[in-house]
Amino acid sequence: MLAAAVVSLLFLYRLAATRFGFTLLALRTRDTEALAESVGIASARHKTLAFVASCFFCGLMGAIHCHYLRFVSPFVFTFFFSTDLVIFNMVGGLGASGGRWPARCCSPRWASSSSPPATTRASSTRWCCSW
Repeated sequence: MLAAAVVSLLFLYRLAATRFGFTLLALRTRDTEALAESVGIASARHKTLAFVASCFFCGLMGAIHCHYLRFVSPFVFTFFFSTDLVIFNMVGGLGASGGRWPARCCSPRWASSSSPPATTRASSTRWCCSW
């Protein structure tokens, strides 16, 4: 699981330095999207390709996670666990990959398990970081 994540991250870092990666950086906001379209970049095509690549990596990691858990159940990813993953990305920075790890480190201890019970989430206030 870790090897697939590392290979995927290396591929995505290398992809960011290609022409396609620079095109995606140009399509980041509405203002830059209009500028990119004015110089001939097909924004709909590149956004669709980015969505396909995102779906591919999500599906790959989901398949590896199912193999790791050895069963498939919709109860593994509860609402609270899914929102915690979004919060880790928002706190760590949406545009930066390295910021997610400090955000994850400062998360509550119950988030370290793969599927926390609902009662633990509301009652736990202990933090991993000392600050």
